[in-house]
Amino acid sequence: MKKSVLCPPNSPSPEFPGFLGTTSYPHVMYYATNISDKDIGGAPKRGGFYPFVIMQGPHGYIIQPIDLTERAAINKEYEGMLARLCTIKKEWCLTEAKGEY
Repeated sequence: MKKSVLCPPNSPSPEFPGFLGTTSYPHVMYYATNISDKDIGGAPKRGGFYPFVIMQGPHGYIIQPIDLTERAAINKEYEGMLARLCTIKKEWCLTEAKGEY
């Protein structure tokens, strides 16, 4: 299965208040109507390696992060594109990895 990543540059997120930048956070999303973090044993802290729910309610999703090995493979596969984007606009450069991100 091929996984893709949406990385809107400099987009604020309700899941990560105060963060504004470009990141690579490969994940799989499952449509999960009216499911909560409690229902799935979701991660207490967003951005790690455990699944969590976003937009809880009738249009919710479970986010299943990809492990570090696969993240590295995805970043390696797209390193040329990422480098070109970074030369076009500084804000499109990936932010430095901190903590579990």
